Amino acid sequence: MDAQQKNILRSVIKHGKVSVSDYEAAWQRYSSCVTDKGYNKPQMIRYPNGLQHPDSDDASPELATDLNAVEKQARDLDACDTAHVEAVQKLYMLQVGNPSLYKDQDEGALDCLKRHNLVSTSYTLEQYKKDSGAWAHGSDDLGFDPNNAEVRGCLAANGHLFVSAGNE
Repeated sequence: MDAQQKNILRSVIKHGKVSVSDYEAAWQRYSSCVTDKGYNKPQMIRYPNGLQHPDSDDASPELATDLNAVEKQARDLDACDTAHVEAVQKLYMLQVGNPSLYKDQDEGALDCLKRHNLVSTSYTLEQYKKDSGAWAHGSDDLGFDPNNAEVRGCLAANGHLFVSAGNE
C-alpha cells in the first residue's frame, strides 16, 4: 500500500468517509501505475454513485496467446491495485452501496436499491435473489431494471462487476 492510500485511510478515520476527490485521485494513481508498467490506460466503468472500476485489462491479441505475458500482466495490475486503490475501493463501496454494513452482499444491494427507490419498499430479499438468478440466466422479467445505471451502481457497490462500459 502506497503512502497516498495510507493517507486516505487516515483521513477516513478522522472524517468518517472517503472523499470523492481522494477516491478519484487513487484511481488516477492506479491508471498511472498501469501505464508506467507499459500497458494501455485502463478504460473505466463509472456509475452514478461515483463508484468506478476498470472495464478490462485491454490486453492485445498477441498478449492473450502468451501465458507468461498474461500472468505478468495479472501480477502487475494486482500490484497497482494493491498499492493505490484496493483498500480505498472497499471503503468507498461500503460508503455508497452498503452504509448499514450488511454482511450479506445481497442484503446490501437490496438496501441500496430501496434507498434509491429503484425497487418497491415491499420488494423482498427472496425476490431479489430469485431475480438475480433469473437475470444471470438471461431473463428480463425482473423486479429491477438491470440496464439502469443506478441499479448497476448499487449492484457494483455490493460486489457485482460489469464489463461492458458501452452500457454505462
